[in-house]
Amino acid sequence: ALKSGKRVMAKIQINNSWECSAVPCLPVFGLVKKHLDELKKIGVNDYFLTWTLGGYPSPIMDMIAAYNRQGDGFDLDKWYKEYFGEEAERVKKASELLCEGFEEYPFSVEKIYFGPHNLGPADRWSLSADNNLSTMVCYSFDDYETWIYPYSYENYLSQMDKLCEKWKKGAEILKESADEKAKNLSVYAEVSYIHFLSDRLHTEYAKLKRDIKANAKRLIEIIDREREITDRLLFLVDRSPIAFETSNHYFYTERNLKIKLLELDLLKEELAKRYL
Repeated sequence: ALKSGKRVMAKIQINNSWECSAVPCLPVFGLVKKHLDELKKIGVNDYFLTWTLGGYPSPIMDMIAAYNRQGDGFDLDKWYKEYFGEEAERVKKASELLCEGFEEYPFSVEKIYFGPHNLGPADRWSLSADNNLSTMVCYSFDDYETWIYPYSYENYLSQMDKLCEKWKKGAEILKESADEKAKNLSVYAEVSYIHFLSDRLHTEYAKLKRDIKANAKRLIEIIDREREITDRLLFLVDRSPIAFETSNHYFYTERNLKIKLLELDLLKEELAKRYL
């Protein structure tokens, strides 16, 4: 297209993506800059900034504007200081950890479209086999073989553990800030961490429930952890524009999370009664 003299634009998602579409912003500033740098190398300087995702006004949109204004002179460290002021170093340190974690993401088309990370803790669990195939970006059921493809079960869990470890550290650094801009990022980072961790837990749960008798104790441990993060997400949802995505409207509301908490309590009770 460039050789024929046509104007070239890239459709990119800068605020969030199908890797986790239920939060307004994934604070991975360094990776967004890297993406823009790579596009510039091949002659692309104009963008469509979204598909159905990523339209929420976020600091990344300000960063993109500064990047376009300043061209080759754009300095990410300088932008951190201009946008976040005294909290610049904290945000930079946190974002670098989030970027490191995100690079461990076990990416595949099957993962981003069929995995349980978009619904997160709102995804329903059961003890009985549901025998349903995952649906695109919404209901994963227990069809974990589809969403981990082409990774092995062990490698998938390992990558999710690496992602969650780094992401949790970055989110905790942001949580220490009293600055309003940084606190908003803190909520987005923590919510996406909860979604990633729920994905990891759901994957293990879906596999182990196929032999409940042998795995009852571990299944209860997974349920307890899922309940903990679901309760935390319920607290956060009430304080931020979480879980909205334009083509799906709301992935979940407070009511969905309350139902999940009740469901987890019933699952634990049944496991304890029948298998322990």
